[in-house]
Amino acid sequence: YYLSAADYEVKDWLGFESSLIKSEVTESLLELVDKAGAELKRMKDHIHKPYDYHTGEVMGFGTLVCDACGEKLHFHKAGKIPPCPSCHATSFHRKQLDNPLINKSGRS
Repeated sequence: YYLSAADYEVKDWLGFESSLIKSEVTESLLELVDKAGAELKRMKDHIHKPYDYHTGEVMGFGTLVCDACGEKLHFHKAGKIPPCPSCHATSFHRKQLDNPLINKSGRS
């Protein structure tokens, strides 16, 4: 009789604790998902905004366009951005690739 009653009490206690743990874990996961979702939205919004590049910064593969005269600088490997060879300006923006998967509103 004693073992049977003790066994019931342990099961009852573990049942209470496991439901409390499940609740806490669920709440923590939902909070984490909310934070991750907000960060992904911020990254998605940021990726479509133009970024300014300046002489002396390192540029990877791609094309930069001079903000002053429109001259294009083509990079086939990483390297430092020189002044514009045409007008010697130092501010550029990356040429956007035409992506058929992204419509004009920036949404895929």
